[in-house]
Amino acid sequence: MKIKPDIGSRLADRITSPDYKRTTGRLAGLDGERCPLGVLCDMYLEEHEEACWSPMYDRFFDAEGFTNAHLQHPPKGVREWAGLEMGGSYRIAFLNDNGADINDIARMLRGEKVRFSLEDSLE
Repeated sequence: MKIKPDIGSRLADRITSPDYKRTTGRLAGLDGERCPLGVLCDMYLEEHEEACWSPMYDRFFDAEGFTNAHLQHPPKGVREWAGLEMGGSYRIAFLNDNGADINDIARMLRGEKVRFSLEDSLE
């Protein structure tokens, strides 16, 4: 999976933080929960003033457009900024939504080889 190393490492740090509240099946929940890709949107927001979460976290907007929070994938502009291909976005969402250990997802984001028991065909 490809992601810019500095962004992957920062994202891994955030999702393993004790302050992180995890959600599945969507980018963001109404109580501040995020899937790892929602955290990636938060990171993008910190560096791009044109980006924003809409009220009620229903949508995330960037310069390229928007995505619905329940669609699980960040907009194209966020993915391009992070160097994350759509296949990598699908993989992160799949692993998160199917209960992979968040520490293993973090290791993968740091570039380590991780074998997930729930995905025998992916490496």
